[in-house]
Amino acid sequence: MKSFFSTLSENEITRIHYATLDILKNTGSHVFNEEALNLLKRAGCKINGNLVKVPPHLVEKSILTAPKQITIFNRNSKVAMLLEDKNIYFGTGPTTPFSLDVFTGERRMTTVEDIELHTKVSESLGNVDFVMPMGSATNVANEISDIYEFISTVKYTLKPIPFITWNKKNLKTVIEIASIFSGSMDNLVEKPFIIQFSEPTSPLTHTKDAVDKLLYSAEIGIPVAYFPCNTLGGTGPMSIYGSIVQSNAESLMGLVMSQLKREGAPFIIGGCGIPLNMSNGLLSVGSPEYYLTMSAYAAVCQYYKIPMFGLGSQSDSKVIDEQAAIEMTLHTLMSALAGINMIDGLAQLESCILGSIEMVVLSDEVIEIIKRLINGVDTGSDKEIRKLINEVGPGGQYVSQEHTLNNFKSAWFPTLFDRNNFSRWKQEGSLDLKQRLNKKTRDIIDNYQMEDLSKETMGGINQIMAQYNNFSSLSS
Repeated sequence: MKSFFSTLSENEITRIHYATLDILKNTGSHVFNEEALNLLKRAGCKINGNLVKVPPHLVEKSILTAPKQITIFNRNSKVAMLLEDKNIYFGTGPTTPFSLDVFTGERRMTTVEDIELHTKVSESLGNVDFVMPMGSATNVANEISDIYEFISTVKYTLKPIPFITWNKKNLKTVIEIASIFSGSMDNLVEKPFIIQFSEPTSPLTHTKDAVDKLLYSAEIGIPVAYFPCNTLGGTGPMSIYGSIVQSNAESLMGLVMSQLKREGAPFIIGGCGIPLNMSNGLLSVGSPEYYLTMSAYAAVCQYYKIPMFGLGSQSDSKVIDEQAAIEMTLHTLMSALAGINMIDGLAQLESCILGSIEMVVLSDEVIEIIKRLINGVDTGSDKEIRKLINEVGPGGQYVSQEHTLNNFKSAWFPTLFDRNNFSRWKQEGSLDLKQRLNKKTRDIIDNYQMEDLSKETMGGINQIMAQYNNFSSLSS
């Protein structure tokens, strides 16, 4: 039996739900999008300028019509993720303007080349299920850096790709590029390997661009994750409960707009609350309050039975050290035990502004341990075990038993952590964890193999991108 937990009781979840309905009905939300305002008005919402108040029955209806299971495919149209119940998947986090160079250890601005390397490593790791472009590329034109980031990812991985774009125009371009890999737009919609990620602005504000992208994705049937992120004491209440209620109101407002645009549109709920460090104004992603907020909100999303996008594996550390390892492990473990469907954020350090390829490799090892913990204890072999213990008897041994031979590989064994004795460790170079991590990461980069894209595929991408003045033609 798998091991999960909930930080909220059913009564507490119900309280959050009704508090959310109250906020949406009586406080309202700012919506700066004319198409959405028209949809909301026709549905019976009270509108005063850009302030929208949504009746509870409309929220409840949207929860009912949202798909309770979303199938995400890989680039080759094979099933990769079943987003439902407490199925959990892990992936990399986006928008880090800085990167830790895996070869020099230097902290510098993120480049397209960093995103490519990150993608190659993520593609090679068995516990990374989806690949979100790691950083914000600073060596290309700002207005189309989001498209460069997507191209730099889709070229080097078969895994599903959640992505961010700056506006609807760029979103259309990314979707058009993705359709080349799927063979057609119809195939992409039928077997999506991309997830559009959009964010409202806390508190309770939905910008034109965010809603444009939300509605367009709903219209054509591309899955969208609508993910508010408030700061406790900054853009949200200095309260875990309050942060969850506000995030829920913001995400459900997105759900209502999505379902009004197209009933049954695939929607992934989400949200988080990160304490604001009042001493320096930074996000405290290593705080227990953050872990609790994320885990508790998972219980609310499971109450709705709507797939959830969440976060894990982040750290406030500026380097890969003991702090990074501890915070990353606690964060990932809490999110996994809570049953969050998509756990994003692998590779993020320094309050989510620094990306590290090595952190992805370290996370992969930790996730392997977490999966083993979640799988729990199998008691199905009760009769066999009783018989075995009886045969060995008091004072016996199990080393030579056939049962041991057949089952010893079921015990998890590390590929990165060291279990040698001192002499063997010394003989192999006395490498500490950081040194082994760097070596393993470089080995993955050196051994990365994947077929180059065809000239037809690259030509199609270049043809689509010809509309942008600042785009340089790409080669495979």
